[in-house]
Amino acid sequence: MTEPTSFAGLSSVAYQLCCTFAKQSRGDFKPVVAYPYACIITSVTFMEAYFNEIIEIESSRGRLTAESAERLKRVSMKQKLDGLLYDLASRKWDKGRDPYQSFHQLLELRDELVHYKPKFQKVGGFPTRGIELVAKRFPHEWFGRTDWPVLVLTPPVADWACRTAQRMVEEFHDLTGTVDLWKQDLPGWSQKWWDAK
Repeated sequence: MTEPTSFAGLSSVAYQLCCTFAKQSRGDFKPVVAYPYACIITSVTFMEAYFNEIIEIESSRGRLTAESAERLKRVSMKQKLDGLLYDLASRKWDKGRDPYQSFHQLLELRDELVHYKPKFQKVGGFPTRGIELVAKRFPHEWFGRTDWPVLVLTPPVADWACRTAQRMVEEFHDLTGTVDLWKQDLPGWSQKWWDAK
């Protein structure tokens, strides 16, 4: 008789945090940028954990070799998603449209926040073109001069981060023909997708 095996499904925890932060960003909590900041970081944390869990599950099912699984766990997020999609379905992401475009901008924003390197720049300027595009997509009514984090770390951007993470997972499963983890009969998986209401 073989021993049952399990692993901690931490993507569910990260996703719950992301949704909570997005909802809290609409409240009166000050400073108002704190929850959107946390939501952006946890949305990427969720995707990283979720796809690492997919790698483990698909490897245990024999759909990925052990070598491929180990390689995919060590590469960047973009390389992980490219390699996983190709290994499971011999397909590629359409990088010229959403949700991949939003995913790319979300990673860029998260990286700028996590690896923050301040520099003097024009007030109202942005550190990257991708972050500027996010700010323009969700214009912030700010009266006066301010720096880029205040223009980007807003409740609509927090909602967008959650939706982007969700859409990337859904697109992945559509392209691979696999069932997302929360629809499978796995212990501890009862998470529902983000509802911005």
